[in-house]
Amino acid sequence: METTATIEKKGACRILLRIEVSVSDVKRGMEKVFSEFSRKAAVPGFRKGKVPRDVIELRFAGDIEKEVLERLVPRALAENIKREELKVVGDPSLVGKPSVRPGEPLRFDVEVDLAPDFDVSSFKGIKVKKREVDVTDEDVTGALEELRERGARYSTVEDRSLKMGDYAIVDLDETIAGGKTLSRENIPMEMSEERHIPGLCAAIAGLSIGEERDFTLCVPSDHHDEEIAGREVSFKVRVREIKEKVLPEINDDFARDLGDFKGLGDLRDSIMKSIREQKELESRRDMETQVIDALVLNNVFDLPPSLAESYARGLFENSKERLRTLGIKVEPGSDKEEQLRARSREDAEKGLRWLYIRNRIAENESISVSDEELEEQLEEIAGRAKQSRARLRARLEEEGQLDDLRDRMKEEKVLSFLLREAKIK
Repeated sequence: METTATIEKKGACRILLRIEVSVSDVKRGMEKVFSEFSRKAAVPGFRKGKVPRDVIELRFAGDIEKEVLERLVPRALAENIKREELKVVGDPSLVGKPSVRPGEPLRFDVEVDLAPDFDVSSFKGIKVKKREVDVTDEDVTGALEELRERGARYSTVEDRSLKMGDYAIVDLDETIAGGKTLSRENIPMEMSEERHIPGLCAAIAGLSIGEERDFTLCVPSDHHDEEIAGREVSFKVRVREIKEKVLPEINDDFARDLGDFKGLGDLRDSIMKSIREQKELESRRDMETQVIDALVLNNVFDLPPSLAESYARGLFENSKERLRTLGIKVEPGSDKEEQLRARSREDAEKGLRWLYIRNRIAENESISVSDEELEEQLEEIAGRAKQSRARLRARLEEEGQLDDLRDRMKEEKVLSFLLREAKIK
């Protein structure tokens, strides 16, 4: 295809391409599309393939022009991007509405975003503080208590009243002031203020099996249930059953019940090792964050506008959905929404800047992930997931995540390189 293009700079990472397709290529394109329409067009009064040219041109002019443009514009754009060796990111944006006219070249304008052109500075010798890793007896005891809580069982009691920490089965009526009543039976309820409307557990503490109590509470305005948030609600609670938490004793039998441990000492050693590994990982992640922050701060360059906007929009929607699952609604136009958008823009800018920086460092230092390394990682992941490497690979390829895995591995390599070159104290 014979095309020409001129480039106008619209910003640090955006250009305008003014592209022209030759008259001969336009003519060939129109003739090809016209020929296809001639074979397939169905016009009342004419046999298929025998419709006169002037009838087809009149009846299908808009469709023919649309088809010609859909074929010529992407091809001409791709050719000029390749010829000019442009590093385009995001989707090109067609400016205006081009048209095809017989005997005239096709002219159209496209705005495209380009990857930033920059040199990474000061990526060796970054000063980093290493967090000390120390595992205390309190850490181990705390982990043992968590395991003990997981092993708790609940035993039915009938000779005393309900108290905090119990697990109750209740019938519950909720009546919104001036509104409807919601009645539920056999509702499981853990006697913990953190899990319920403030004051609810305290209001029913002291009830015995079969007893009931009426009371009214003002529900906090930030409660996850919008229907009752900020309103007065009348409750009627009847206790059906009381269960008390029974915790297992921490001893050798407790340890053996948890797995392949000889006794409590063996379990404590395993817990200590696990905590140390976790703290070492957290210490490394903290150093990686320091390195990333330093590089982003010291390497300021413009980002492709469309990519930054798209990434920020995605982060905003994900954050909003996460809050929604927690029962927190972000009202359109609210201060909370604007704060969320601002944070999303800030996170998007930092994330994209780090992406470009790490890729440039990988390029400068010849850091890459070989096919063999990728297969080894797939083998490790497949082993943990207890499935075949072939099945895992097929699934990742189908979901478009294989390249993401390779990119994460390359990022880990870049971070390892940066930490080796850092000044750690």
